[in-house]
Amino acid sequence: MKKTTLLLLVILMSSTFVSAGTGWYSDYVKINVNGAGTSNPPAGWYWIGGDPSYATQLQGTNLGTVSTLAIEGCDMKYWSDTQDRTGGYLYYKIMSADGSTQVVAPVQTAWVQTALGGNNYQGTLASNLNILSGLVYGTTYQLQIWAQSTGSGQGDSYLSNNAANYVATFTVNSTANMAGTYTVGTNPGASFSSLSAAINAINSATILGNITLLISSDITESANFGLAANFGTYTLTIRPDADANRTITFTQATANSGPYGHFVIGVATGNLNSTLTDAMVVAQNNVTINGYAVNGSTRRLTFTTQAAALAGSTLINVIGGCTGTTIQNCILNDQSSTAAKCIYINQFKGTSADVSPANTLISNNIITANDQTITATGGYGVQCSRSGSATTKITGLQILNNLITASGTGIAISYCNGATITGNEIKIEKANSTSGGYGINLVSSIGDINIVANKFSETSTTKSSSTVDTYSIIVSANASNPFNANIYNNLFSGIDRKATGATTINQAYIGDIGYGTTKIYNNTLLTDKQFRHE
Repeated sequence: MKKTTLLLLVILMSSTFVSAGTGWYSDYVKINVNGAGTSNPPAGWYWIGGDPSYATQLQGTNLGTVSTLAIEGCDMKYWSDTQDRTGGYLYYKIMSADGSTQVVAPVQTAWVQTALGGNNYQGTLASNLNILSGLVYGTTYQLQIWAQSTGSGQGDSYLSNNAANYVATFTVNSTANMAGTYTVGTNPGASFSSLSAAINAINSATILGNITLLISSDITESANFGLAANFGTYTLTIRPDADANRTITFTQATANSGPYGHFVIGVATGNLNSTLTDAMVVAQNNVTINGYAVNGSTRRLTFTTQAAALAGSTLINVIGGCTGTTIQNCILNDQSSTAAKCIYINQFKGTSADVSPANTLISNNIITANDQTITATGGYGVQCSRSGSATTKITGLQILNNLITASGTGIAISYCNGATITGNEIKIEKANSTSGGYGINLVSSIGDINIVANKFSETSTTKSSSTVDTYSIIVSANASNPFNANIYNNLFSGIDRKATGATTINQAYIGDIGYGTTKIYNNTLLTDKQFRHE
């Protein structure tokens, strides 16, 4: 009888021990170091827990000096004797190099659980957790990782190196060297808290590769800034991080005493209030501002100002010998009280430098200079101009498929050698200004300027005294700049005088004045007696 009791007691104790059994095997964290990727294991796969004889051990690994570092997921395998697993989490935190100070609090991310059969499970996670967000350049840190599987009857099970976590070290690359992708925003984990901070870091860096700045939140920029870095053949791309609205609002209330602009491409931030020298104007090649997120098809990135915040405001100024600047798929709304400029394309003449932007593309934007809901005058959607008496011309300018609304001039073409203006809709309403209002104003240029398949849907004025001048297109060539204007396949409508009292009214679809050759054909004019040829 005693032997039977003892055997039963042993069976019960053994059964109790087994029912509480949980464990881990073949567990990996996927870490993308300097853009090397994790999609082709064992590259970027680091094991924790027991040695699966595959890939690299995370514990004690030095990930080196990194420009980009991201956790891109995990592949965890674990078990429970009673099939009691309900899911799990991957955790990471950032500590100081000696492990004494927490720098980034624990981040918990749930994985997707799959039953593998028997009592085994797999937890997988696809993520893009930027480990470098908010860390100090040139500093060494610990990356600590652990995992948790959850259950009800048998409780939670941790893979945590006996609560010491699995530790790897890394050093954040100094801003003396930059390449790769950085997030920009006020949200936790962003690489830079503002676009100005990112641009200023780029200005002082050695560029080692293409750079992408992903705008991850709305941003308020209290001070203007400029880009002047040596990119060589590398590129800079600014775009939203996700298919969600991102707005950058400029609030500086006084104009730069140097080149105008909230965001100046071609002059560094520190020189915006200086008389420009040749050395200060640095050609920026292959800069793209794209309002679409990756795989997106909706304009998500807005550049704007506070309403009536600054007379003579300029959102984006491209100055000097910059080549290949692209501004596309964005919303640009300059609400300056007077002479707003959304996009400003500028020549530069210094002591020996005589340079102009080339191959600028402005495409598929919504551009508003002085919104008609405010009392404002003289706004420009896109304006070409010059600094000093430059003799080189702006070349390769393309303005395509934009919606442009302005209280002054939609597109002002000057100091250009040719231009292509195609597929745009242009709306002009002069809000009580003493100067003319033009959909497109052509002056001081050479070569062929092609104005094709645009829609001039409004050319109107609210002015009620003196002389009223509004034209859909004004061509003003002269003897020294006898350009050729080719105007065809456009739709003209919307000439509208909205107020009374002016002594002289000059309103027309097309005004042709001076030298050069102007060809006007295959256009549609929706009302008669509104074509003026001088």
